[in-house]
Amino acid sequence: MKHSYFKNIFFILFIYFFLNTFVSGHKLISSVTGELDGGNFSYYRLNDKGIFKLVLVSHEGDADIYVSDKEKMVDYSNYDLQSTTYGDDIIFINKDINRPVYISIYAHPYYHKTIFTMYQYEISNKETENLKEFNDFNDDLYFSNSYNDFNKID
Repeated sequence: MKHSYFKNIFFILFIYFFLNTFVSGHKLISSVTGELDGGNFSYYRLNDKGIFKLVLVSHEGDADIYVSDKEKMVDYSNYDLQSTTYGDDIIFINKDINRPVYISIYAHPYYHKTIFTMYQYEISNKETENLKEFNDFNDDLYFSNSYNDFNKID
């Protein structure tokens, strides 16, 4: 009975990842996982050219994402793009935005500790042609054709 339960869970997870990877058309380029105390920032730099979707998942606590192509130490008072929802935060990076793109992850101070993972997905040009809501969701962000990881800024 126990073996069958784990087999079913494994099958469901396999289908989930298969559909997200091959059917959605988004290609996972890189990811970074981190832990922050409440009220603190972690800074990253994205050099890739192209069209991307950044997905920030808060595993514990609540992380928010801020993006700028001007401010190296981007924060909640100095940003071009932001997503501050409770839950998964999504930002689209436009191919025309200047590189490097500076990204900060902020741990909401309501929580003592925040654990997060930020995923970088490549979005194909063909896919963006079919997505009118893509521009409605975020006017000036898209993603890259090179496959560099995020560069953490100390």
